[in-house]
Amino acid sequence: MLLRDEEIAKLKMKSEYDEDKDDWVVPPFMLKGKEVTLPSLKKNGYDVMDQEKENRDMVVDGGNDDDEYDNDEDM
Repeated sequence: MLLRDEEIAKLKMKSEYDEDKDDWVVPPFMLKGKEVTLPSLKKNGYDVMDQEKENRDMVVDGGNDDDEYDNDEDM
């Protein structure tokens, strides 16, 4: 479920039932995220990043399959 039980309870308390429309009127609400703290990269993190760079392929749309640059010295 998208909302926690306490959030649903809060919305229920602030909502009103409209007998003319036979429907609930829920006030506008916004879900705000809290600050996200990313882990710091230690030496091992840089090694993992370097390994991922070595093991990936780059595909560019619109180009041909023949690579103009086959080795790192050309770049």
